Amino acid sequence: MSEEKQQGRTVLFIDDDSSIVALARIALERAGYEVLSAMEGGEALEVFADSHESLDAIVLDLRLPDMDGTELIGRLTETDDTVPIIVLSGGDPEALSAALDAGAVECLRKPFDVSGLSQRLERVISASSA
Repeated sequence: MSEEKQQGRTVLFIDDDSSIVALARIALERAGYEVLSAMEGGEALEVFADSHESLDAIVLDLRLPDMDGTELIGRLTETDDTVPIIVLSGGDPEALSAALDAGAVECLRKPFDVSGLSQRLERVISASSA
């Protein structure tokens, strides 16, 4: 999809690794997304509370310093279960299964390709809008 088609799309990207957040922000902004970010679960909940009505998707790492990613998914979906969530993981099958059970709609293994992330976002946003 072209950058023009992604204009106006907002993503919350949650990861405790600042270099991953910076790389994702650059790539997603180039693809036309507005990117909000958080590096901890508590911070993510605050950003989500302030902006969930304008969010089109969430991307989150399952390993955060202050909160388990699956717990965070549960808390996010309690507030608003209409925003699709993509989880990032090193590949632990049990953690991925728990994340999907908690409300995530897609999983992406780390290290991830930024074009693959953009394609997944496009897919989950389109599916949630249908």
